[in-house]
Amino acid sequence: MKGTGFSSVSSYVTYVLRQVICSIEAYKALIKEYYPKNRVVLSTFETEMRYTGPKEAIFHAIAKKNYGCDYIIIGRDHAGGW
Repeated sequence: MKGTGFSSVSSYVTYVLRQVICSIEAYKALIKEYYPKNRVVLSTFETEMRYTGPKEAIFHAIAKKNYGCDYIIIGRDHAGGW
């Protein structure tokens, strides 16, 4: 993978998986230590990232509300560019 800083595709996949696992573990810690018991569900939202900026964040908020979410966390880089 020339020019990416990764020696192979597998090293890139390993890097991404570590980032995902770290994020999920952070959310689990928040749920366990901070949020009210029996009031929080950790779930994934399977959709394609369109990289359309704030419009995509609004789309996700509406779609998640339709699934029953009251709150979502939207970060600086909503599309997840790690």
